[in-house]
Amino acid sequence: MRIISGEFRSRLLKVPPGRNVRPTSDRTRESLFNILGGRVDLEGLSAADLYAGSGSLGLEAISRGASHVTFVEKNALALRTVQENARSLGVSERCRFLRDNVMRFLRDAQAQSLDLAFADPPYDSEDLKELPATALRLIKPGGFLILEHDRSRSFEGADMFVLQRMYGDTVLTFFQVPLGP
Repeated sequence: MRIISGEFRSRLLKVPPGRNVRPTSDRTRESLFNILGGRVDLEGLSAADLYAGSGSLGLEAISRGASHVTFVEKNALALRTVQENARSLGVSERCRFLRDNVMRFLRDAQAQSLDLAFADPPYDSEDLKELPATALRLIKPGGFLILEHDRSRSFEGADMFVLQRMYGDTVLTFFQVPLGP
């Protein structure tokens, strides 16, 4: 796995061992950031990488100019891998690492504190039912939530839904908080 573009283009990332982590493929990540890049400038944005795994989404955002990323992951080994990846890129000071349940983090976090959030929960996670609404309350007006999930779920028609793209069995759903009334 590697960083696709930006300051750290082509730098390799470690992936936590085992089957508990399902990293976003390079192709899907590249597509995600191409779509996002056409809608928002990442320079200086604050983001969260929820269910961080290897941290590839958040670290890609930093490589493309995000100023700060909070990585939330309940698996200690995965979170250590994210920390190692950030350290190898020299960006640890631009990161916050939380070993926590994502839904607890979302419920406890300050409203409208993020410009961008990536969420890649396990495909069979019960969190998917309430994740978009809970996460969107943390996003500033104009900001995005990008949810990665499988084809068995659709969020078309959900509040703040913008678009959906499919890549094999993986689906990216984009939500955007409106700018104002």
